Amino acid sequence: MIPPRLDRFSRTDDFTLQVPAGKGYIPAAAPDAAMRLDGSAGESWIYAFGYWGERMRSAQKQANADRRVDFATKEFRAATLRTGEAAHGFLFYLIPDDIRELRNPSLVVKGTDDLAATSVSVELPLGDLGAW
Repeated sequence: MIPPRLDRFSRTDDFTLQVPAGKGYIPAAAPDAAMRLDGSAGESWIYAFGYWGERMRSAQKQANADRRVDFATKEFRAATLRTGEAAHGFLFYLIPDDIRELRNPSLVVKGTDDLAATSVSVELPLGDLGAW
């Protein structure tokens, strides 16, 4: 019996967020994306609020840790796929702070057949994601 052919390998760097300005962004690791959302609960909380400030800082640290675990469990993982199989997960993109809007970006996905040494790229328009 011939084993089924494993012909597709999906990696996070096969996905690029392309913006009209010509820049492309590759996905970030889940811990990096989670840290960007971490609230800052520094030492000033303790000085300003004493005991309650320390409790607030401790709660924020726990929320940050929980977020990192949550992001890691949802992150897209590299997978070798047979024809007809699918993979799923989130891709996290860290857009620089100086970019305040994403007008008509697209997701460029590269599919690769490692055995045949061929690849194809597909551009998926994401529409107007607006400003923030």
